[in-house]
Amino acid sequence: MVNSTTQAPHRGSRDDETVLIVPIAGELDICTVPQLWARVAGMIATGVPVALDVNGLTFIDACGLSGLLTLEAAAAQHGRPLLVAGFSPALDRLLGLTGMPGRFPAPAETLRLRTTQPVRLGATTDITDITDIIATNLPHPA
Repeated sequence: MVNSTTQAPHRGSRDDETVLIVPIAGELDICTVPQLWARVAGMIATGVPVALDVNGLTFIDACGLSGLLTLEAAAAQHGRPLLVAGFSPALDRLLGLTGMPGRFPAPAETLRLRTTQPVRLGATTDITDITDIIATNLPHPA
């Protein structure tokens, strides 16, 4: 099971740009990739940079890596990289085994961010739609 939290946007120190932080925890595999995609794809579509905080990621298999690469491709279509913050020994090992160490950029400003309210993927939550997440986490125009 992957747990996910959407953190309020962070204003990065470089370029004063908003970054949506999405902590993921648990296992990222064939069963949980669709859940992660459902939570993150809409955020990526806004064009705002998205950073996955992988500090709590305990397991990832080839399907999980494929899911991350698919999210990376979606972000690239919107002119953004998929950022990965934090450190997961499981992800680090898999990236090393597949010849992709350092594949995902990890900006320094996202490394110090912390998880807020958890959202358990696959379970009923108070967030009913990805637009609810986006609406509550993107700054409103002045």
